[in-house]
Amino acid sequence: TPANNIGLGLEFEQETSADNNEVVATIEAIITDVTAASEDADLVIKTMSAGATAAECARFSVNGISFFGVAIQAKQAHIVDADGTLVDLTTKFNTLLADLEGYGLLATS
Repeated sequence: TPANNIGLGLEFEQETSADNNEVVATIEAIITDVTAASEDADLVIKTMSAGATAAECARFSVNGISFFGVAIQAKQAHIVDADGTLVDLTTKFNTLLADLEGYGLLATS
């Protein structure tokens, strides 16, 4: 029976001794909606840490991208301001243009 959060993927292994391989990373296509005619899925990249614990490094979905479990906001490029505030690139670019115009370095038509 289909269920959300299952899927398929690639597994990468490293030989650690003559008869032993260890999983070191995976790339997974995780199903997020199993209703009829749905093709919703996320692409997830994981690496392994000590004790064979899988750690999610990146997730790509229709809702955006997350790295190490932290979502990047609303599919728009963001940068971190000097005070640590997350600011979208469009706002920063518009601020820069206004500053250049204010200093007389940019002419508006």
